Amino acid sequence: MRPNLFHYATKELSQDAVICWLIDWAGQGKCLDPGHEELRRCGLRFVNAMLNHKRDVKTAVKLGKVIETRVCRQELRIDVLAQIDNKHVLLIEDKTDTKEHGEQLSNYYNAVIGGRTTFGAVLEKDLYAIYLKTANQSRDNDRGIENKNYKVFNRRDFLSVLNDYKGRHAILMDFRQYLQGWEDETNRYMEWTKDAHHQSQLAWEGLYRQLETDLDNGTRRSMGWEYVINRSGGFLGFWWWPSKNDELYLQIERDPRSTRAKLCFKVNAEEKDQEEQKRLKRHWHNQVMNVGGKRTVRPRVMQNGQHMTVALWKDDWMAFGERDKLDIPRTIDHLEQAESVLQAAIRSGPPR
Repeated sequence: MRPNLFHYATKELSQDAVICWLIDWAGQGKCLDPGHEELRRCGLRFVNAMLNHKRDVKTAVKLGKVIETRVCRQELRIDVLAQIDNKHVLLIEDKTDTKEHGEQLSNYYNAVIGGRTTFGAVLEKDLYAIYLKTANQSRDNDRGIENKNYKVFNRRDFLSVLNDYKGRHAILMDFRQYLQGWEDETNRYMEWTKDAHHQSQLAWEGLYRQLETDLDNGTRRSMGWEYVINRSGGFLGFWWWPSKNDELYLQIERDPRSTRAKLCFKVNAEEKDQEEQKRLKRHWHNQVMNVGGKRTVRPRVMQNGQHMTVALWKDDWMAFGERDKLDIPRTIDHLEQAESVLQAAIRSGPPR
């Protein structure tokens, strides 16, 4: 495999540079050089895609075949700020593996609206706030971002633009190949077999993304996934509340040192003192084990804490079918069986 620049240029600043570069190309006049013209068209598609991302036809922005662009980088710590045709403003928060922190998104948005940037005061209808995320993240995180007036533009959205590029520019081809490799590894879970060792965290993220798509039908109270740090090093967790009960929920925990992941019955005991944690742990352990029968087992260790494992699903919750390939519908069925145990435990009575 030939060397790829972005295997080394992995920082968000490198991705910022590609974004600025593409927007700058979008603002070039029609080029005589065919290679440059392909770059200009790709940049124009990129700008169009962001301006019209998740917008209906009535509010769509219609740009001409030749546009003007002005690009600013790291102004007021905003990753990328670009003005299109002296009117539309793209505010781009660029993320790879990192997450939003504090009130940065709201602060950036208000700074642009308030006229504190190079482009002066911007009408809210002319501001297009984009959260460009090339790593994987949960739908719950997406919703949290979009509640702050940003649209999440993910890796697949970016690839849909780059895949139409017909030119041969080495940097753009490297970047596209880099993102595609990320996407391919994320989808590797579809090739898993019963006997294969499932080590790739990206593939586990892909599986979690598939599970939340299939489970998120509006009947579950809450759902999310991400890497959870703890004293033993942490795990990639996927959690959901199948009922309105605040205390009992399900969580898949994938320890990076293992090839498998355990399905846990968990108790939320946040803001509870140690005596109350003990009481909740004992009560919900007994309830789940009583209704779970042979389908549940006691954890090797049950510790007090804000989030306690009180029982484990005994068998492998992942199902494998034809040619021992991972069977997603049957896997979902196994998770729904665990939900039925949890709900039966809740119906059997709250702690006294």
